Amino acid sequence: MKKHLSVLILLGISLFFISIAIQCKPSTDGKATETATTTDSTDMVEPETTTEAEAIAEETTTDVTTQAAPEATTTPVTKADPKQASTPAGPKKTAATSTIAETNSTTASAPAKPETKPTTETITKTETTGTIPPPENKTEKDTKTPPPAAAPVVSSFSVKSAKGLIEGTSNLHDWEMEVTKIDCKGSFQSTDNTINAIKNVEVKILVENIKSKEGKIMDQKTYKAFESEKNPYIIFTFSSADVKIDGSGNVTIAASGNLNMAGTNKTVPVTAKGKVLANGDMQLSISKKLNMTEYKMDPPTALMGTIKVGEEVEVKFDLVLAR
Repeated sequence: MKKHLSVLILLGISLFFISIAIQCKPSTDGKATETATTTDSTDMVEPETTTEAEAIAEETTTDVTTQAAPEATTTPVTKADPKQASTPAGPKKTAATSTIAETNSTTASAPAKPETKPTTETITKTETTGTIPPPENKTEKDTKTPPPAAAPVVSSFSVKSAKGLIEGTSNLHDWEMEVTKIDCKGSFQSTDNTINAIKNVEVKILVENIKSKEGKIMDQKTYKAFESEKNPYIIFTFSSADVKIDGSGNVTIAASGNLNMAGTNKTVPVTAKGKVLANGDMQLSISKKLNMTEYKMDPPTALMGTIKVGEEVEVKFDLVLAR
């Protein structure tokens, strides 16, 4: 290749000097002759020279083409893919472009999230429509925790006074016997200094403390009916009962307790009524009818059985209890 280029360079230089020599050749016949000769020479010689130069150039070009052709034919020619030929040429996609395109495609296919309005705007609209009432203005008194309820106080009571009567009937006349001594103990339960319950009450009467106005004969018959030697006491007990006091100080107590009389136990409901006295004491009155035969007692008789006592008696008590 270098050899061919050298030949072409030398050929070009030769042609350059030949053309200068032809143009600069002197004339011997004077100015006119020089002009004619120059013209004739140009007409005669120039075509031949031009032909020779062209021939040399063509020969050199042919040689160069002939020698360069094999080298050119060795260059591999890539056939166009018909599929690619049918596709219009476009800008080449880079890895970044492909990634962006895939990301855009994923973003476009994802469902659009609902637009969330600011909380402030929502609250403002809700308050405007009136669905949320304005906060109440709580005073300091309303916000304070109420004090705990006072604990109930239980205190024992004492018996200031006690009276008892036992009234009965007979085929001859009515009769009554006095209970000279009554033992009673228990306790009051109060809240805020107000009695609301009575608890663990025991009323105990010695049978021989029951006395008749008719004398000792009637007393002995009564003790025999009770079998006082075996059952010396009449005992009534209950564990708890509500105490109801109205605005006027009237008291009502309803209790259900156990009555032991003449050796027999029975559940007996008892109602006591009374009032709260000015000094705070509680006055109570109790009345209860009892059937002696229910406690396996034989009603007393007198005068060879001509005087018979009725089976039912009424027991009455009047008590004053102090705290």
